Amino acid sequence: MFERLFGKKTIALLLLAAAVLLLPGCRREAEREIRKLSVSHGKNQCALPGKPFPRVLQVRLDGPDGLPVVGGRVRFEVQKGSDLRVSPEHAESDAGGIVMAHVTAGKKIGDQYLLVVPEQHPDRALAVRFVTGVELGGVKQEARAGRMPDDPISVRL
Repeated sequence: MFERLFGKKTIALLLLAAAVLLLPGCRREAEREIRKLSVSHGKNQCALPGKPFPRVLQVRLDGPDGLPVVGGRVRFEVQKGSDLRVSPEHAESDAGGIVMAHVTAGKKIGDQYLLVVPEQHPDRALAVRFVTGVELGGVKQEARAGRMPDDPISVRL
């Protein structure tokens, strides 16, 4: 019936188009392999004990082809000896391959580490450094030579 209405070539083209649209869905599991993790924003931050770090931690998940992994699952693990608090403890990457977490300093002073662990590839974990016990003020300002920035630059320990 369709052959008479559309012809064999048109049906073949429609089937080919459907296959092209459906095949990427079949490859979805293979594309979720996380080859590389990298911090987009939020590493090496400083905060006073018990305070949240000022920026949200954002980690990008890349696949074997260098493209972002959509729907990749990771867990955030506080390293032994660190007392950071992280929320959420598990996350799934968005359309840009980004996972995000809010990190709060604990009571221990000094370098603290958080591991970002891909659930299917724990051997590819990434350690992210935070510093507890320091608060920086007046950062990321610009001023012309001979002029003072609007906010004073400060370090609070």
